[in-house]
Amino acid sequence: PLTLRGFNALTANLFQIQNAGSSNLFAIDSLGRLANNLSVNGFATTTASNGNFATLGTLVGSSTLQVTGAATLYSTLNVTGVTTLVNASSTNESISGNLWVGGNATTTSTGAFTTNGLATFMGGATTTTLTLLNGEIISNATDGVIQLGGVASTTSITLLNGETITNATD
Repeated sequence: PLTLRGFNALTANLFQIQNAGSSNLFAIDSLGRLANNLSVNGFATTTASNGNFATLGTLVGSSTLQVTGAATLYSTLNVTGVTTLVNASSTNESISGNLWVGGNATTTSTGAFTTNGLATFMGGATTTTLTLLNGEIISNATDGVIQLGGVASTTSITLLNGETITNATD
């Protein structure tokens, strides 16, 4: 084996490969670190001064990719497994398939929304018909009369203007 051993308090590079003009093409400093940029066939580069890594090809990993700072992706992010967004905030998300929220709410690409709990729509919600879980349909006629089809019951309905209808049954 080739062994390179530096002298005590060595500050120069331990190992250097230089071109004809005496410029380092590859160097290992006195602490055993890469001392210059490393280019892999022109397709991947590691910058020694700041640790940046750049690639023109696909970055492949067989385990966890961890990013501790901001990440910018300039194309599509394709995820084939579960995606967990902790403390994510944004003004717009685009999802082409179904979106599951905490296992309790689902929305589909066709706009259907399902929840296992109470759904609150801030600012109101508009629809021409409302289908209850038991199949009953509540519809609004053009004259403003709310019609309940079949048999339906509730303890109260609160309208947008704050009025409450209580003990309404068909």
